Amino acid sequence: MRDDIIVTATQQKPQPSSVIWTIFLMIPFVLPLGMGLDLYLPSIPSMTSALSTDSVKIQLTMSLFLYCYGLGQLFIGPVSDNFGRRRIILISLGLFALGSIICFSSDSLIILLIGRMLQAFGACGSQVVAFAMIRDQYDGKDATMIYTALKGATAIAPIGAPILGAFLQIHYGWQASFAVLSLYGGLLLCLAILSLKETHSYPTKQAPTRFIKRYLSPYKKILSHRGTLYFCGCGIATQAGMFGYFSLSPRYFITLFGLSESQFAMLFSINAVAFLLTSAFMGKWIYRLGFRKTTLIGACLLMVSGTLMVLAHHFYQHPFVLFLPNLVASSSAAIMLGASASGAMLPFKENAGAAAAMFGCLEFIGGGLIGSMAILGENITVLPLAASLIILGMLVSLMNVLWREHIT
Repeated sequence: MRDDIIVTATQQKPQPSSVIWTIFLMIPFVLPLGMGLDLYLPSIPSMTSALSTDSVKIQLTMSLFLYCYGLGQLFIGPVSDNFGRRRIILISLGLFALGSIICFSSDSLIILLIGRMLQAFGACGSQVVAFAMIRDQYDGKDATMIYTALKGATAIAPIGAPILGAFLQIHYGWQASFAVLSLYGGLLLCLAILSLKETHSYPTKQAPTRFIKRYLSPYKKILSHRGTLYFCGCGIATQAGMFGYFSLSPRYFITLFGLSESQFAMLFSINAVAFLLTSAFMGKWIYRLGFRKTTLIGACLLMVSGTLMVLAHHFYQHPFVLFLPNLVASSSAAIMLGASASGAMLPFKENAGAAAAMFGCLEFIGGGLIGSMAILGENITVLPLAASLIILGMLVSLMNVLWREHIT
């Protein structure tokens, strides 16, 4: 294993070959979120009967995961700033593996939810620290390219995970997905032990009172920065659209239209391909256009997607009423997430962990709360999701114009 895979913040800026190597090394550590959310999606209908519960309660396995993922970042970010990246990512990966084992062994909804909470805390620690490690080492164009590549790589899980999940569900049942996640968490832990080195040059042990002050002070500075708040708004908008689709799609495709698990997985994966291809195309264009123009394009695409859903709903009754407009929303998410993550952390090099944590917390908590409206009530329809996409796109566009002087 190469010694220059991860360099410390005090070392010379890596050459382009090191940038590419770092991208491939860090990709596995940003995938636990997608794997934890998408692998078991084809099993949701069967889990409802297996655990003797209903669709609303089983939905907690997804929404609670997102809430814990978001809240956990407020703790993990500053802790990694103060005590170093490597030890935090090792603990996080251990939690992800443990939570997966608990989910695999669960025979009730309560035990399953406990496992999902541990999975979420582990997944958030892995992703927050991974992005903070990048911020420790890279600036400018290189940082933007890596952020965009890693955000695009998160589409790997939505592409492959539902297909694998459908196969596991058909042949082995719903618990098989969590067995695979347990193995994946264990392998990631081994990879981290062997490959990751400490990248943070500021970790220090402090007295509790001093640590609490240092823990809270970055958030005050971050929340007072209008540019960062704008990029957090972009993250909320994109995650709301994505989570709304994640929540609605199993009920819409499988329950309403009677598609098989394999057909559902194929449609879900095609949306992820749209995300990945857009990320690959936009990698260099984001830096050329700038974060403000890039996110404005993404906001406009959100409004287009929502409008197409409304129009299609009134004229057709077909799975493509949700599927085709969401291809536009997936492309919007790919455009906005890389730019917004990079823009939110850009002003806060010494507090990259806290900045990544605040961005992630608002992104997932806000996105989860708004996206959950897509499945309100017993009526299965695209209209709540469409309305949220249109409104969020309009709000982001308005912020883009009013705060343009504060946005990079």
